[in-house]
Amino acid sequence: MLANSLCIGNVWHKRFEPRIHEFQYKLNMWLIDIDRFEDLAGNSRILNTNKTALYRFKPEKYLRDEGNYPISDKLKKKLTELGAILDSGDKFYLLGQLSNLGLYFSPLNLYLVVNDIKQCKYILAEVSNTPWNERYYYLLDKSQKQIISTKKFHVSPFFGMNQEYHWSFDFTEEKLAFKIDTFENERKVFSAGFSGKLINAKENNFYKRVFRSPLNVYKIIAGIYFEAFRLWFIKKIPFIPHPK
Repeated sequence: MLANSLCIGNVWHKRFEPRIHEFQYKLNMWLIDIDRFEDLAGNSRILNTNKTALYRFKPEKYLRDEGNYPISDKLKKKLTELGAILDSGDKFYLLGQLSNLGLYFSPLNLYLVVNDIKQCKYILAEVSNTPWNERYYYLLDKSQKQIISTKKFHVSPFFGMNQEYHWSFDFTEEKLAFKIDTFENERKVFSAGFSGKLINAKENNFYKRVFRSPLNVYKIIAGIYFEAFRLWFIKKIPFIPHPK
């Protein structure tokens, strides 16, 4: 069974049009058992749930637009609104980022719905953009042979809206990986993904592994703007304004 863990891995992006642009960074993500997030950290100054720490799980940061309710209630409400059929034995997990020295930003949170025979039924993708600080949700049905979503949300000023996402996932109790291929007019124009190894929060070297990446969220934000600079000023990729 999945448990509260640090996922140590790499994130990569590759653009195919109008010019090739690719990069890869080391990146950590967090896997949180939503029903047992209080077990995550105790009173550690490295990782905590209720006071200042290097990393902190703050439930109000997730599903932000769904009201001031427990995160499990907000998640079930959003899943049901989007058409998911939930059962009493389902468990819920978050794969995403925590607040890091008071700063929170997560480009993509994945909420996993796992049934009582340990199969992932649904994934709710919570996509955030910067600097607009907007969010959008895609419900992904794992029973589908191909998981495809029509793009409904402005993420990058270097891509338009006439696109669709093709999602793929490989989740086990030891590792997590996912990939998103972006298509436009039936051509693959972009691909991005993450792959990482799970370090259980109960392992002896857990806090040491956490401390090796003290500025994970800051690194994400810096990387976004650095790569945007390369695209716009160096590779001269056309800038597309926010449609709103």
